[in-house]
Amino acid sequence: MNIANILKKFSDLPKPMHTLIISNLFMLGHILNTTHDLKIYQYLKDKALTVEELADVSKTDKVILNKILLILYNFGFIEQVDGTKYKANDITEQLNFLHSAFIGNKVADRALCNLSKSLKTGNLAWNITYKQSFYETLNENLDLSKAFDEWNHETAKLSLYPIIPFYNFAQFKTIVDLGGGKGYFINEVLQRNKEMQGVLFDRDEVVKNAEVFLNSTNILERCKIVGGSLFKSIPEWGDIYCINRVLLNMSDDQVLQILQNCRLAMKPNAKLIIIDAVISSSTDNPTYTLTLLNDLRLYLLMGGCHRDKTEWENLLKKASFSVPKILSFEGISLFSIIEAVPIANDIKL
Repeated sequence: MNIANILKKFSDLPKPMHTLIISNLFMLGHILNTTHDLKIYQYLKDKALTVEELADVSKTDKVILNKILLILYNFGFIEQVDGTKYKANDITEQLNFLHSAFIGNKVADRALCNLSKSLKTGNLAWNITYKQSFYETLNENLDLSKAFDEWNHETAKLSLYPIIPFYNFAQFKTIVDLGGGKGYFINEVLQRNKEMQGVLFDRDEVVKNAEVFLNSTNILERCKIVGGSLFKSIPEWGDIYCINRVLLNMSDDQVLQILQNCRLAMKPNAKLIIIDAVISSSTDNPTYTLTLLNDLRLYLLMGGCHRDKTEWENLLKKASFSVPKILSFEGISLFSIIEAVPIANDIKL
């Protein structure tokens, strides 16, 4: 059994039951968090175990554990062996990572519990909970900052790296990766384009860890590391500037400020590509509902959001860019590549 089949079975049920099913799905989140906290995934990764064996090593109640394992199995999160034992699968591995990293981090979950206060006041749930912004918290909490960085890296493998081959980076001499973290994205691009040079730009506390990684991949000699703020000034050496999965964490005002700084730094013939979600105009798109859920999460935690084609074009126009094309990758990635070029003699600040 897998998740798609389960959801298909739900859709075949009478409509009055849909509300009942949805109201019970909140239990699934609790189950996933609990099984991670009690290292159930880790035990099943080592070898297949019966309910009794797993209850013994995890020191949990056999009756409740049996019910939980049946649910996890029916959703495809674990596998069954010989009808009596359970073991981890590829989905288990992904869940284990996601819950140890940002999406399942209890610091984030605690903030999301303040949804009602956020709804009443209009203030961000994160700010209500921690009395400061998300990025201010990252600067103070090294464990959370590390988890957020790893979350970005691992999820990039799933949705970002597969679309890199679809854009012709080879036409450029120097790429500037804005908000590039430890350099995972720029490493992928430079590995595929041996003649290119790179500039990795991010906050000082982030890029200080980039040198070790880029040196380990033999890219450091072709990549300059620069610390700074996207809100102040941006390196001027690029033929192509890339902002991938950064602006979705920002408000429109913050995005506009960053785009204006890009425009000031760019040569007339340079290009900017933004790799980000572009909300589909069709509610029938299979990713539409997922995008709506993530849009709310982004806003509550960071004040960011997902944007549709018109919203992206309007923001870029305000920063003196035109948008010749947007590449979408339905079935491959949730993200699109937005290509923007400077409008000549039209810098708006």
